[in-house]
Amino acid sequence: MRGISLRSAPVGGVRLLENTIKLIVILLMTCALSSCVVLHEEYFFPQAIGGKVEKQWCRGQVGVDNQLIFSFEDVEVNMDVWEYQGITRLGISFKLQSKAEVIWPQQPLLVTTNETQKSIEVASFRRLIRQGNDSTSETYLVGTIMKKKNNLDKENFYESFIVSTDNVEVIEVSAFSLTINGKTEQIPQSVFSKRSGLFLHPLNC
Repeated sequence: MRGISLRSAPVGGVRLLENTIKLIVILLMTCALSSCVVLHEEYFFPQAIGGKVEKQWCRGQVGVDNQLIFSFEDVEVNMDVWEYQGITRLGISFKLQSKAEVIWPQQPLLVTTNETQKSIEVASFRRLIRQGNDSTSETYLVGTIMKKKNNLDKENFYESFIVSTDNVEVIEVSAFSLTINGKTEQIPQSVFSKRSGLFLHPLNC
């Protein structure tokens, strides 16, 4: 059985092979310089009008493109979807700076998977508190004001919701409203589509 040499391969195939080799070399060099590893990963790529997509780690510089961010005055609304052990979850967080305030009004989350829409009850969000290597949380019920308590640059409020226990390829999150700094803001419909690829992951960040 004869192997295929580069000379006998089509020009387009040779260029593709060369480009692939160059990409691998660049990834390896980047890893050596930044203490990262290259991993193949499935993830949910987000899309929404007015939303910005960022990577998962190191302030949006490394990892999969799965963070959907909406920016308001002193507030970032972050959404992401992930799958673990057959369960798909949606995470929603608020990053508050300065004297910003956020309220989640009484409303459900409407999520569509496999052409079926379900209503998810939202009861509360958690304020994440980190002290050294330890972390605790405080619960903020729906309708209450989430705002900074400490002199940190920013504070995060977070909650995750089970979206599906079945295999899903696309998730649609219907538009919902928030009260941000006393003003009603609309988060538009967001779509998360499953993809896969090679990505840099940090060993330290």
